[in-house]
Amino acid sequence: MSALSRRQFLKTSAGAAALLSSLPLLAACGGTAASSGPSSGGSSQVKSVNIMMNGGMSQENWTKAVLTPFQQKTGVTINVIPSNSAPMLTRVRAERNAPTIDAVVWDDPIAVQARDDNLVEKINPANVPNLKDLAEWADYKDGYGPAVYSNPSIFAYNPAHFKLDGPQSYKDMWDPKYAKGFDLPSVDVTQGVQFLVEAGLLNGGSYDDIEPAFAAMKKLQPNIGAYYHDVSQIQPALKDDPYVMFTGTGQIHAVIDQGIPLKTIIPAEGAMATPAVFDIIKGTKAKDLLEQLLNAYLDPTAQLAIAKAQYWAMPNTKIQIPPELKDQIPTKVITFDARKIAAHQQEWSQRAKREIET
Repeated sequence: MSALSRRQFLKTSAGAAALLSSLPLLAACGGTAASSGPSSGGSSQVKSVNIMMNGGMSQENWTKAVLTPFQQKTGVTINVIPSNSAPMLTRVRAERNAPTIDAVVWDDPIAVQARDDNLVEKINPANVPNLKDLAEWADYKDGYGPAVYSNPSIFAYNPAHFKLDGPQSYKDMWDPKYAKGFDLPSVDVTQGVQFLVEAGLLNGGSYDDIEPAFAAMKKLQPNIGAYYHDVSQIQPALKDDPYVMFTGTGQIHAVIDQGIPLKTIIPAEGAMATPAVFDIIKGTKAKDLLEQLLNAYLDPTAQLAIAKAQYWAMPNTKIQIPPELKDQIPTKVITFDARKIAAHQQEWSQRAKREIET
């Protein structure tokens, strides 16, 4: 998930492009606060900032809940550059000595690489009071930005095409009755690598002992009907294919909103989380302002609005999920060691393609 976001699971749509065009972009980013040199720590003279984030529904909903109100409150223009997480890191690395991006919202395996490369700023907690209400899974305890949401993965299927009752837990997936019954994320995307790790953890493995994971996945192969490699494959499969899909709640409810009566199941162990992290790029002139923006991302009202719009797991523990949505928005999430995922993702992915996804 490079990391997939909601983060690679979300593509820039025509609607997002229209939304982006309504936010004034700086010519070749030449006027951004970040382009004028190292951070001075102050931001009172900042007129605009550039932020990279996922496009599509993610950009649209965050713009409504956070970015537009923040612009109205501060008078600062927020220029959104939609992207997936891996290209974000490529750009930030390339611009290390002359950054044109002020902040990013990217997947945590990408975020930890940026931290190790000294590409992002630590956060002043005094400027982000909502940090005190963070769930444990969102706080990386390293002084940098926290997760601001997670697009958690759960089971979903169309009962018109899949006739069995869906699995209630990950362990149920190995039941022979589900022969050719699952459509899972490929190791091309972060959820696929996470699922590989989870399969190992369920069978006595660990990040440092991955063999039980590969053994478990090989045993699961008779129950796998397909793998998806890209966001564009998810909605057609949910609508028309005879599979239980394991995918993000945002994608699932985009199909439900089209009138397709999908059944959803949050695994008993919890939904696998793919947290998205807010980071401030080293060299920006707008650090104080961006810490205020981070605080706005973590505001309970904004967090609840995004939870309702995207069915995402949100890190602010103060929000109250409405009773009618509690079986749709996971409150129990399974998180993974982002650094260990990042360290092994390429190796594990290549091996899985050779040994499993053949």
